[in-house]
Amino acid sequence: MLKTLLSTISFNLLPFDVTTEAHKLLVNRLRNWEKRSSGKTKNKDIIWFPKPRTDLGDMRKMLTIAYEKQIENEKSGNGIYFEENELSKELAKLGTITRPGTGVEETISEYENEQTANQPHVSSFRMLNRIFRLLGWTTRHVNSPNRYVVTDVGIQMTKFREVFPSKIGNLYENDLVVRSLLNANVFSVNDNLDMWDTRFRNRIVVNLLRCANVYGYITIQEAIVTAFALKDERDPLQVKQMIDRMKNLHEGKITMIDAYKECRIDPLDSSSANNAYDSPKVLTSLCRQTGLFEHESVPLNSLPYGDLRQIYDRMFKGKSAIKSPQVVNVITDYGRSVLVKERQKKVIGFEQLYF
Repeated sequence: MLKTLLSTISFNLLPFDVTTEAHKLLVNRLRNWEKRSSGKTKNKDIIWFPKPRTDLGDMRKMLTIAYEKQIENEKSGNGIYFEENELSKELAKLGTITRPGTGVEETISEYENEQTANQPHVSSFRMLNRIFRLLGWTTRHVNSPNRYVVTDVGIQMTKFREVFPSKIGNLYENDLVVRSLLNANVFSVNDNLDMWDTRFRNRIVVNLLRCANVYGYITIQEAIVTAFALKDERDPLQVKQMIDRMKNLHEGKITMIDAYKECRIDPLDSSSANNAYDSPKVLTSLCRQTGLFEHESVPLNSLPYGDLRQIYDRMFKGKSAIKSPQVVNVITDYGRSVLVKERQKKVIGFEQLYF
């Protein structure tokens, strides 16, 4: 019943299979919303995920290898899944995950005796798999922390063969990726079940487009303190505060240092500032590749809006660990048309359907 209801609204796939055991985990989590944790990030009030490589052609290639491994396990009777750590080694052997100046065998053997978390090929794929899960292409295997399942949407992605964006009949790969981006719902700073946080209901890419549409462009730093700091887009007041912060930055009413403080990010701490930078860098890249933003980011002094350097010099005045922007991401007419349609939808939380 829950699966049927979820399929009728703009909502990403649940991060686990819907089974009796999964229902128990979900019910327990929903009844214990007050437990809040943000995992490895120091920033407790903005959305965070790591920054892997984000070339969509490469992403599709590695997702395809994951699906092939899943088919192998199914045929051998082991179950329908791929194992994250095992696949990481497989990808390293194939040369899809390497370290600069280090050969394939060295990449694996050099870290063979290290803890799994310290093996670079493993951590690289873990970061990428986080993005796969955000997009609904993979999901956790119930009660198996290192096992994942390629979803129906993910399987469809693996069917494309040519250079991205490809096409199968009337199905365009770019359309599928855009739909995955728009459906990417964020429920917490992190995305593990025991870290879910009732404050977060954020279609992160939709709200990124919403903020970019205010002036026609957006920097990564502006994205951090607007779309990535929004908790619940169902609350009109929170959305207004997000847009007001964007306007206040441009009108000189606050600086970026002030905005970081408002979002409880320490602007003087380089670790916090760098950590906050990762997630929007990933999504702005994917938006550029899919045409929601212009394909290339644009220097501040070469826009149709005029020279923006004075605006951003004022916005970023003061000593801090925040990187000053050199470019902006420009929303396209396609991005605007997508935003118009998405803003007309009513966002419903799954817990509203379940109870």
